[in-house]
Amino acid sequence: MHQTPSAISLLLPIVAVLTACSSESEQAEPDANPPTAVASNEVDPAPIPSPVEVTAIPAQFLGVWDSVEGNCRAASDLRMDVRPREIEFYESLGTVEKVTVESPQAALITLDMAGEGETWQVINRFVLSEGGARLVAEPVGEDDGNYKPMPLKKCLAEARDA
Repeated sequence: MHQTPSAISLLLPIVAVLTACSSESEQAEPDANPPTAVASNEVDPAPIPSPVEVTAIPAQFLGVWDSVEGNCRAASDLRMDVRPREIEFYESLGTVEKVTVESPQAALITLDMAGEGETWQVINRFVLSEGGARLVAEPVGEDDGNYKPMPLKKCLAEARDA
């Protein structure tokens, strides 16, 4: 059978429409084996900012902190008074040498320490949790295996002044 070019040109659009309809219906059908969701507490990761060096301890870390079981008074041996350029401990004072902000909840803080006739340097990673109500100072470097970090609570003004 001999087809003329005009008959072929009429059939091509029909074939194209049928092919498109077939592809759309295949895409519209639900997958027989949809991926299963895995329960997770993870959130889609946000871009991680590069660490930024600043000249003072950021405001969210400032204030008086004490052991979750402490009373926040000046005599508490686990109390820590964090100010922009220094941190006062029970029997020592740390002057800020360097602050590197890793995120709004984490910062590396290098302190030049002095107390009881001694001087030394420490680097701690401060990590906030519970909306800024808890702080953990994790040692970094040689001291990181010497003690177990403990969570500190933020002390209210009336508790620390009593």
